[in-house]
Amino acid sequence: MALNKPLKDEIVDQVLHFISNALIVIILSVTALPLWACAAIALTYTLGREFAQHKTSMTCKEGCQRDIAFSFLGIAAGVLWVM
Repeated sequence: MALNKPLKDEIVDQVLHFISNALIVIILSVTALPLWACAAIALTYTLGREFAQHKTSMTCKEGCQRDIAFSFLGIAAGVLWVM
């Protein structure tokens, strides 16, 4: 597993991916949206952000995949928090 940036920066990046997606789910859950819709919106945000970030290369390698994995974990944590 190769890192594209220093370890400290990578840890901060992944923590922010996790927290931002958990917060999206938690904050949207206070609206009248069902929980599955809150998770779907967070998922759309994650995939849209990664697509926009990598649209010139059209590839999702280790760093991109790691970002998505931590985002998914954040979504799952947000869903569990709300339940």
